[in-house]
Amino acid sequence: MGKFTFVIEFEDGKEPPVHAHMEALGGKVVAVAFRDALSEGNPTQTITTHPQVLSEMRCFICNGKHPIGVACPLSSPSVVSHNA
Repeated sequence: MGKFTFVIEFEDGKEPPVHAHMEALGGKVVAVAFRDALSEGNPTQTITTHPQVLSEMRCFICNGKHPIGVACPLSSPSVVSHNA
């Protein structure tokens, strides 16, 4: 299975919501770093999971009131300020 790494820069406060197993460009998002991980120079680490672990995952906002990969109905877009 092919994998690509993208680093996309967004204006502060205009970052899109990201959730587990969302689809992007016809594929499935399997990892997210909320920073420019490619510029750090650290070796890439791989985490392997098993399907039964993924099926037991729960949304930390609503404790699993929706299927994995579907946006949480209780979450709302928020703005994160790093200038606090």
